[in-house]
This record gives sequence, C-alpha cells and structure tokens, in this order.
Amino acid sequence: MPKALVRMTEKVIPADHRVFVLHPGFGYAFFQNFVERSAVYLDLPGFRAPRTWELEDRDVENRIRASVELARWYRSGGAEANRPSSDPNDFRRRSGRPSRVVSEAHTLYVSAKKGDLVIVPSKGYFSEIYVGEFSQDSDSVRTTLQQVPYRRDRIPARSVNWLHKFPRKIDLPSDVIRLTQNRQALIQIYGDAKRSIYDAAYKSYVVSIDDSSFYLGVQKERILLDDIGQISELTKFVISVFLALEAGRDDDLTEMDSQQIVERFFRRDVLVDTDVSIHSPGRLLIRTRNRLVSGFSAAVLTLTLGLAHADGEAPPKPDEVEIVGGEHENGEHEYDPDVVDYVNRMMRVFGEDKWRELIDKSKEAKENSGLTTAGTSEMLSDDGEEE
Repeated sequence: MPKALVRMTEKVIPADHRVFVLHPGFGYAFFQNFVERSAVYLDLPGFRAPRTWELEDRDVENRIRASVELARWYRSGGAEANRPSSDPNDFRRRSGRPSRVVSEAHTLYVSAKKGDLVIVPSKGYFSEIYVGEFSQDSDSVRTTLQQVPYRRDRIPARSVNWLHKFPRKIDLPSDVIRLTQNRQALIQIYGDAKRSIYDAAYKSYVVSIDDSSFYLGVQKERILLDDIGQISELTKFVISVFLALEAGRDDDLTEMDSQQIVERFFRRDVLVDTDVSIHSPGRLLIRTRNRLVSGFSAAVLTLTLGLAHADGEAPPKPDEVEIVGGEHENGEHEYDPDVVDYVNRMMRVFGEDKWRELIDKSKEAKENSGLTTAGTSEMLSDDGEEE
C-alpha cells in the first residue's frame, strides 16, 4: 500500500492578527491611488516616518502635527505665500495626551504587522471596497509621491497586496458598513466583524486555537438541491468520524456502518454556521468551534477527493499519510500534528471496504457538483515518487 501526500493551502492566521479600516483621505481623494499603487497611507504630506518610534515620542509627534497643518494648507488652495512652517518645533504640544492622528500614525507605520488586513472603502453604499494584506513589515515603510493634490511633499506608505474587492459596500455586514462610514482615518475591527473579512480574503483559514473554518468549492455550472444534500452528508460523515476518534471510540468506526456512525456521533453544536454561495464557481465555508474539526475535515476531504479518480486504489498505509500546511507568515508551515494523528488513526481503523465507501462518496460528489477543497493530494510509491 502506498503513501499519501496531502498539501493544504489554507491560511494560518496568528492569534494577534489585526484587521483595520483605513479611509483614503479627505473626500476619499486617495482611493484610486491606493488601488493603483498597492499602497496605503495617512494624509500626512511631508512626514518622514522613522523606522520605529514610541507613541510618546514628542519629536515625531511634532512632525506629524506639522504634516497635518500642511495637509490643511493644500486643501485650502495651497497658496505659496501661506505655506505653513516646516519646523516641527513650531507645532509642539504644550500638555495632554498625543492626539488621535498621532496614535493612528503609530498604528499604521509601526505596530501594524506584515499579514494584517486593511479595508479601504470608497464613497457611497454602492461603491467598491478593497481588502488588502500588508505585504512587508513596518520597518519597510516606503515613500510614495502623490501628484494630486500634493506636489513635492512625499508621504510614507505601507505596501499591500489586494486580496479581494467587494463590488458594493452595501453587501457587507451592517457592523462592517458602520465602520467604513466612520470618518476616523484608521479603525481597528474586533470580534465577529472580522469573520466576514476573513471569509472574503481567504478560502480556508485557521485562527488561533479554537476558531476555524474550512472551504469547499463547487465548480459545476448547474447545481441541484440533491447535490448540496450529498455534500452535506459527506461532510457530516467525516465530522462524525473525527468526533468518534476524539471520544476514543476507534473500535466503533470498525464495527459500525457510515449511517450508524453519523447517528451515533454527529453533533450540531460543533458547527457555528455555513456560508453558502452557489454560482459558477460557488463555495461552502463551514465554520466550526474546534480547529481540529476543521483541520481533520479539510485534510480528509482533500485526501479522498484527490484520490477519487483512482478506481480500485488501495488505501494509504496507516501512519503514512503526510500532510503539509499552507501559507503562514514565515511561509509553508507544519500541519497541525494533532490533525495528522487523527487522520492516521482513521486509516488504522478503516478497512478497505469503509475506505472504498468514503472514496465513492467523494467521487460522486466531485462528479455531480465539482466539489473541491483548499488543497491537493496524491499517492506516492514506497520510494516517495508520485505514482
């Protein structure tokens, strides 16, 4: 029996990951420039951001206050005779805490990390919204020259990779819409509002220790109600297998048939909800309360869908299902070893008959709906070569 390699492409989101809304300047003046240059910035012409600085740094704060005045001067017409002073010491704060714009500048140019997400809205409920990911660390802040309305004054910018475009702001959840309508320059998003942004930016992802989802793609042009039911039954079976393993009931998986396994072990409370979009292509984004449920389901379905073409193929050797993970801030990551252990436990207790039944269910779903996952799988020979 050969070895199986499963390569997942899910996004691994660290527990301290942040999501921001960044308004593109007064009157949304910078929106198109943000999009075209793949860069975002605050309305601070002439500000030279240090590589790193503390929020209480008075010298940097003075420079920011000078930039704020310079931006106001540009908006008022920019008459050269009225150009404000370029000496930061002329803008010293006498007392009190740093202003909001100083805090926003520190967040964008210092504390926001590579991989954090930024949402950039445009004007109106029926206008576009872009979601991007900071592509470099904050110590790689670059300067960009904004030709209109600024001329010779450069602005520090963070490079981004645009991941998704919402065609209309009105399609976002109401809590996210409210934040995009807030005129504050930079706002951090917390809690459940982040989920809809993650769903749009990434097909499949895992967040911290207990918050995860897994992605199923639907590729066929015509999808029938029965096809959705078939996907649901396949997914319920795989989740039930995990729950049996988690409960230490490995022997039951050997003795019971698939229907008995579902009836005995499936629990609705492990699922949070399911986002279904059936177009061409479509998707099902299944959210769970347990990272292991999502990781196991994604890995097993990737394994079986990838091997669904191999009629009569023997199952992989027990303990020789290798799983490699997807994108992490440091590149490809080791897949969750607990998930790998559960998958190999499944292979140990599944006989060829039950393995064939799972493959057949996966094959039927793949043929009827074009079911896919966020990953690929292949069988390797004993010497490690692809068969």
